[in-house]
Amino acid sequence: FYRQPAGWQSVEALFPVVPMTMLLAIMGRAAQELVPGTVIVGFDDVRALRWLAAAPPVEATIRAKLVQGERDELETVPGSLWRVQVSIDGYAKTTVLLGGGYPTPPEPDPTPLTAERASDISARTMYDDRWMFHGPGYQGVTELTAVAEDGIRGQLADLPAPGALLD
Repeated sequence: FYRQPAGWQSVEALFPVVPMTMLLAIMGRAAQELVPGTVIVGFDDVRALRWLAAAPPVEATIRAKLVQGERDELETVPGSLWRVQVSIDGYAKTTVLLGGGYPTPPEPDPTPLTAERASDISARTMYDDRWMFHGPGYQGVTELTAVAEDGIRGQLADLPAPGALLD
């Protein structure tokens, strides 16, 4: 988050943090451990409490509690939804929604954007000039094709970092 003078030696002084979307990915995996064979279909009541520093390393406690659904329903009740409350103590908490499969995606919205025009900046400039603060593992916007009063058109890359596409 913080720019430092050239030659600065301390990574900790830059205050690198774990992206919130990575915390969601971690909490999602914890929920799936309680109900194996499920997929994450959503999150409810997401709360970010404070930044989790990435350097120096931090030890954190993750808690997960099944609050809706039964672990053995997966084979017997198609379309079931499980709710698992998960926290990374002191940093974040949410309710993870799990399903036996992904729901059918909605059709693309064909509604034209209002006053659409070419973007004044490129996706690369957006990161280089720090319009967005993401590090390389989360720089998933690869192209900005148009901006408008009510939306943006562009291209996204599905990067391998946990939670990168959600970000």
